Amino acid sequence: MKEEDRGKQKKGEGHARRIIVCRTDRFGEFLLNIPAFRALQRAYPGAAFYIACDPNVSALARLLVSGGGEVVAFENRRHSFPEILSFSRRLKKEKIDTCVVFNPTKEMHLAAYLAGVPRRIGYSRKWGFLLTGRLNDTRDLGFKHERQSNLELAALAGAGKPAAGDHRLLSAESLGTLLPEKFLKEGFVAFHPWTSDPVKQWPHGRFLKLARLISGELGMNLVMIGGPEESRVYPEFYSALSGGNIVNLTGKTTLSQLLKVLSVSRLLVSGDSGPMHLAAAAGAPVAALFRNDIPGKAPRRWGPLGEGNIVLEKPSLLELEVEEVFEAVKGILGAQNTLH
Repeated sequence: MKEEDRGKQKKGEGHARRIIVCRTDRFGEFLLNIPAFRALQRAYPGAAFYIACDPNVSALARLLVSGGGEVVAFENRRHSFPEILSFSRRLKKEKIDTCVVFNPTKEMHLAAYLAGVPRRIGYSRKWGFLLTGRLNDTRDLGFKHERQSNLELAALAGAGKPAAGDHRLLSAESLGTLLPEKFLKEGFVAFHPWTSDPVKQWPHGRFLKLARLISGELGMNLVMIGGPEESRVYPEFYSALSGGNIVNLTGKTTLSQLLKVLSVSRLLVSGDSGPMHLAAAAGAPVAALFRNDIPGKAPRRWGPLGEGNIVLEKPSLLELEVEEVFEAVKGILGAQNTLH
């Protein structure tokens, strides 16, 4: 951090009254900002706390706003200048005095500048000269967890240290008829065999074999989860699975409902994905599958938060065998049985 940037923030600390934090990309990345958001809320307990995010994440963001703040939608796409100007006017109307941009974009930096927000904090790239406080963005090097990077940026705005459990979220949703009573009584394993990035995808055939082992050999109830696009693109995966102890919720839940489902699961099996971070926020243990040969995509940066997780990592996911993952799943479930 440049010394002049550090000094600018010290001068303004303690005076934030209307704060907006901006994280407008995917919901997995958004979830890793929650400890930083809460650290800022503790630093400025009387402030109105706003969150700018993609509309798909709004339901989760509403669980975090405070002090009369609101969720402000800003889609994860390229915007026209009139749209940027409209967002800027919203910031000015709300009298925002501190804006912290956690995923740098020229559009967000420009909007905060045009709104005349007194403290504009973010990373030095993508027109970082429009900011009053900056950090160099070295996240892609993978030296530290994304959570830690977010906390360091929040500290530039005056936030203190995180507290235990800061990453957790509680859903007020009802499960309704999403799950059979049998699953709630006996427990279930959640299963998410997809990832948005092909280089992080464990082969679907291996996920399918693992699902059959969990539901067949272990006799565990299995709940398939995912988004609407996955149910459309991979229908053959679900047609290959059947049985009274398998429920497919892919594309059938909101994020808030999925948070609730994961909160009552015994375990989530997933690659590096948004649902992996949602399970961690829900307090569910995760068996997470990672490749570790690309520093910016490795578990040191993106691994699940919380306790009781197992990260299985290889330089290539083709080296990760079904039997190894199955043994990890049995280990987590076995430890739970011992505790109960």
